[in-house]
Amino acid sequence: MSKKKIEPTDAMVRDVETWGEIMGVDDQDLLRYILNHPDARGLFADGDGHPWEPLGESDQVRVGDEVKWDYYGLTMTATVARVDKTEGLYTAAGLHVGVRSVGTWYVRRAVQELPTKDGAVIVPADGHEYIEAKVNGQTFIAREAVAGQSEFGPINVLHGAWRMVDDGARVQGQMGRDFITPGTWKVADQ
Repeated sequence: MSKKKIEPTDAMVRDVETWGEIMGVDDQDLLRYILNHPDARGLFADGDGHPWEPLGESDQVRVGDEVKWDYYGLTMTATVARVDKTEGLYTAAGLHVGVRSVGTWYVRRAVQELPTKDGAVIVPADGHEYIEAKVNGQTFIAREAVAGQSEFGPINVLHGAWRMVDDGARVQGQMGRDFITPGTWKVADQ
């Protein structure tokens, strides 16, 4: 078994130093941030950019997901183009990949990048009531957030009414992009 030494990229170190100083982020949140940093995907990936994740019984498969199905020594890998009512998965060419209730399933999802265009709006993803963000062990929610730009390019925050879940009275006007929970948001017009 090879032991790959993982080194953070310069961008990861720079971002962690900045957020640690500005927001006083605790160790657990700082570690979560580092492991979810966009550069981290390449450090842990198996050669092509992102790792396979086990797919649980209740996890939904979406169009565009890459899936791997293992069943009694047979392995099939495909990109999902259609999911039918019985959770049968199909490729764009109509090839049946398999049924979720049979065998062991893994997924690699397309990386969700927050928009950087000035004025771009994000809203809760399908199946979510709010966009979520986690900071210092606290969960914040918002119904929409807006990306902004400065004269130097995209700002590293999204503006919105971010309310603390435990105490709805505490509100902040902006949230760092790296604290927003993937999968809880989508671009408003998509």
